[in-house]
Amino acid sequence: MKAKKHFKPGSSGVKKLMSDPRTAKKLSPAVVNALKYIDRSLPNIHSSSDISKALRLSREHVSRAFSKQTGQKMWEFVNRLKVERAKQMLTAKPHLVKELYPDLGFGCQSTFYNAFKRYAGVTPGKFRKQRLGKKKGR
Repeated sequence: MKAKKHFKPGSSGVKKLMSDPRTAKKLSPAVVNALKYIDRSLPNIHSSSDISKALRLSREHVSRAFSKQTGQKMWEFVNRLKVERAKQMLTAKPHLVKELYPDLGFGCQSTFYNAFKRYAGVTPGKFRKQRLGKKKGR
């Protein structure tokens, strides 16, 4: 699957993690490379195996190192970034919610909704209504 048209590399979560001096000092080359791959290929990542295959390392090694060095599970980090990108897309342009999940690399709409609700605390539709309501109230 090719990179999606709405995705722009430079995920703020990746930059923030790599620019934090306390975290950056303890990142191994495997984790730095994983973060770089996540940053440039986010919509094409469907599992942690995609990351480990791109790095030519075992999934267990990359996942364990990522978790130990960043304090976050790699797959949760990826999904959190995808949800952050979805939030940007929902507020930037009028996308249909059901059109977003493939552009973000989610395999199906229900997986997207579950991840969005888990990390954003509300459904994508409710998030959009809340944001649009705030913009109209300005």
